[in-house]
Amino acid sequence: MDQKYLRSFGRVKGHKLSDNQESLISDFLPKIRPDLEKISLPIWFEIGFGAGEHIIQLINERSGNISIIGCEPYINGSVKAIKYIYENSIENVYIYNGDARELIEKLPDGSLERLFILFPDPWPKKRHFKRRIINKPMIELCRSKLTEDGIITIATDHIGYSEWINDILSGSNYKHKLLETTHECQEEGIFTRYCSKALTRGDKINLFQLKR
Repeated sequence: MDQKYLRSFGRVKGHKLSDNQESLISDFLPKIRPDLEKISLPIWFEIGFGAGEHIIQLINERSGNISIIGCEPYINGSVKAIKYIYENSIENVYIYNGDARELIEKLPDGSLERLFILFPDPWPKKRHFKRRIINKPMIELCRSKLTEDGIITIATDHIGYSEWINDILSGSNYKHKLLETTHECQEEGIFTRYCSKALTRGDKINLFQLKR
């Protein structure tokens, strides 16, 4: 990883993978890593897709010749999406198991139609705030890659991170909503297991939608 970036994600591997999962990582993942010179535009991009629920939802909802890129360093999560892509022979979907910022920098300007950052690690301790993936340089970088009608969607259940994001986006063309029910989150297309856990705890979901 480029040393100019502080790591913004946690562990990269959990429990031992099965032989089939190891095979997917070693044999199939290299075939679906994004080659930006060959990818069709526009692009839908998800940073930190966890266990893959949302990126699979995007795969099933897209229309037209749209490419999807998912970035997830946590192997035990990304392998579930990789398996889905493999078993269903999905085309124009790519997985990158490194730092998303490295890839976004290389995207052509005006190539991102949708960008999702759902429930990123809040790094709640003050000394770790610098590791938060959402900061002014990151937002400006992402905005520069949006199409004219492109949208960045961010969701968090962490109050402190929500306040941080509000400050980062101040002065930008964005909307902020509070979601309190499963139905509302499903309507906004951001319902994941992290979302479900937060709602079960009684937490509200802060949704941010940022335009170019």
